[in-house]
Amino acid sequence: MLTKETIKTLGFNSIQDLDPKAINLIKWDVIAESVAMIIFAFTSPVIIITMISNVDPIWYQTSRFVEYGLGGLINLWFNKKKLSILRRYFVPLCIIDCILTIFCNAAFAHFPNYRFIAISLLNVLMSGMIFRIIDDIMNNITDGSNLSILNSRKEGFEQISILLGTILIMSITYLHVDFTCDMALTLQCIALIISCLTSLFITRKLMKYAKYNN
Repeated sequence: MLTKETIKTLGFNSIQDLDPKAINLIKWDVIAESVAMIIFAFTSPVIIITMISNVDPIWYQTSRFVEYGLGGLINLWFNKKKLSILRRYFVPLCIIDCILTIFCNAAFAHFPNYRFIAISLLNVLMSGMIFRIIDDIMNNITDGSNLSILNSRKEGFEQISILLGTILIMSITYLHVDFTCDMALTLQCIALIISCLTSLFITRKLMKYAKYNN
């Protein structure tokens, strides 16, 4: 049933064991990440099509080798102790990841070969670790069916955001609006800053509601 409280909390009030303050933080986290996700969905098709059209196949294949090969090793390397250590450096990791990704977008905007390799390395060594920490925070805020509901809500808002971003890019494509790769990369940098600030000011605060058993 759609109530005033449900609208206010974006439906996260249905998770009974969550502190109201944690629900409020999650709500603002979802709102900020949704804005960033709309921008990513809006800009990604232009960047992907432009970059993939100009990249040397061997460089693209190498980037996939790096991302999946090194990524597999990194994921196998994770354990409870390492997650605990990484949580202590969550803030600097977010800042470094944001700065390096923006640098890659600026420095390699017209060098797709280098950009594919650089982004693959960042996805594995920085972004992947940050997402793992965030997932761990959410997994320790609640559990069982409540965790399934929490993930379902977050995934739902993510999918709606991607849909909105896709509709926007389809609209300007249909209207033949000139939207360059440089413009798309600039907007993605803005989305990265939004996502970074969300992690620094909201996700970090959610850590105190996580029930860690170290």
